[in-house]
Amino acid sequence: MEQLFAPALFDRLRMLARAFVWNRKSLHNIVAEELRTAGAAHTSLASQHQQTLDRQHTLMQEYAQLSERFSATTTDLAKMCQAAETLELALNGANAKHMCAHGTWAQARQVLEETATVLKAELWEKASENIALQQAADLQHTTHQGLQKQFESLQTHHGDTWTRFQLVSRLLAAQPPQNAARVRFSKLVGEYEAAVAQSASWSTADTSLVASLKLIDRELDMQLGFPELSGRTIAGVVGGFNSGKSEFINSFILDRAVRLAIGVKPVTAVPSYVTARDGSVIRGFTPNGGHVDLDADGFKRMSHAFLKTFDFDLKRLMPFMCVGTPMDPAYFSALCLLDTPGYNPPATASAYSQHDRRTAVQAAQQSDAILWLIGLDVNGTVPASDLDFIRDIGLDGRNVYVVLNKADLKPQAEIESIMDEVREVLDQEGLPVAGISAYSSTQREVLHHHGPSLLSFLAQFNRNSQARQHVAQRLISAFKIYEKTLREQIAAIQSQKRCINDLQLDALEFGSEAVYHKILNRLSQLDLMLSITPLEKALEEARLLSSALSIALLEALKPAA
Repeated sequence: MEQLFAPALFDRLRMLARAFVWNRKSLHNIVAEELRTAGAAHTSLASQHQQTLDRQHTLMQEYAQLSERFSATTTDLAKMCQAAETLELALNGANAKHMCAHGTWAQARQVLEETATVLKAELWEKASENIALQQAADLQHTTHQGLQKQFESLQTHHGDTWTRFQLVSRLLAAQPPQNAARVRFSKLVGEYEAAVAQSASWSTADTSLVASLKLIDRELDMQLGFPELSGRTIAGVVGGFNSGKSEFINSFILDRAVRLAIGVKPVTAVPSYVTARDGSVIRGFTPNGGHVDLDADGFKRMSHAFLKTFDFDLKRLMPFMCVGTPMDPAYFSALCLLDTPGYNPPATASAYSQHDRRTAVQAAQQSDAILWLIGLDVNGTVPASDLDFIRDIGLDGRNVYVVLNKADLKPQAEIESIMDEVREVLDQEGLPVAGISAYSSTQREVLHHHGPSLLSFLAQFNRNSQARQHVAQRLISAFKIYEKTLREQIAAIQSQKRCINDLQLDALEFGSEAVYHKILNRLSQLDLMLSITPLEKALEEARLLSSALSIALLEALKPAA
């Protein structure tokens, strides 16, 4: 009780207990105030007490928890001490083992170092060997690549050899059509050629007739073996080396798979007759009248480079080819283009190319019209060799059209001046031409022209010809030329004989008898040498041969019943 109230309160209470107390009301107020203060303090203390009790309870719980943790920690500590002792024992044992292992490791390390030294030496040795092996491998790889290229080259060569072998085999095996009259015609031509070759008195007239008869024989082969060619007008495409003849013809072929061989070196080796038809057909003809079919790839390879791979002149087995391929019927339904070799091959060309001029002349002479190509990439005017060639083939009865090819390589103004110059040169040389066109084979168009355009000229000759009459007329014309030449030779000999007679009379008139007899003997020997009998015999034989060939020709061309 005394703890709850102040000591002064108890003193005042004792004063109240007295019988008579002064100032009791003020005392009562003071006591009451003190009691309220004490009550408030009691309430505060009670609250603090309760908080203290709660705090004590919380601390007791924490204490219990800490006690449990302490017990657990103590237990764990005991276990850890025991484990530490165990680990210490194990560590001591492990330390002993480590020391033992260290000694063993030191020994092993020494052994390993010695082994490593040995292995390093071996490694360096192996590395040196590896470098040597790598170098050898590189050398072997290089050798292998070289051998691979050689193998591929041999494979290609083998393929080319097999292609050549098949071509030659097929040409040798090709048989002419079963036509007895055709065989008789060819036999007569062959016998006459052999007779001329064996004759000791053969002349240029004989060789010219043989060449003409062989051309007619070849034309007969074409008409019998390639019916599409029969009845067509032939336009010979002529020009110097690299004038673009093959590319010119290619510009009119609609089938892109069919192409004449082109290049910067001499290309056209075998004359090719190109005609229009629905599908593409390519045939190579043999001298005996047989033929073989060729594919487009094989046809594109028919160049001088390909012919050089043979050990002989392939043109002896395949003197010409015929090509039927889609072309514009407005210009080529009845017109055949004849691709000829360049007549002026360079000195570096093969030996077989040196006959190209003769082949070109013969082919051009067979043509009804001439397309004369001049390449504008190297020429700005008419080459002298072209003029010589045109004179050789002769222009009698032939229409000639000049094509300034590769015109796309020149400016338009320069083209016009070149065309004027070409026209002037032709007029000076007295060479009449149907017209001149500047043409681009790559662009397939005429860029400029004097006179009728190229396409107009082609359309003009796109007409059927009488094949039988054409060949027969060529045969008659060949013998007429031959007969004319022989008659001129006979006339020349007769004129010489008359001169000899005049000399004999002069010797008799002005000389002595001795001089006369001496001159007479010499003139008699000369008169015997100037005999016309062989020429008259040749004329008679030519008439018989002409008759026999004409009969065989008409029978060979006679339509089958």
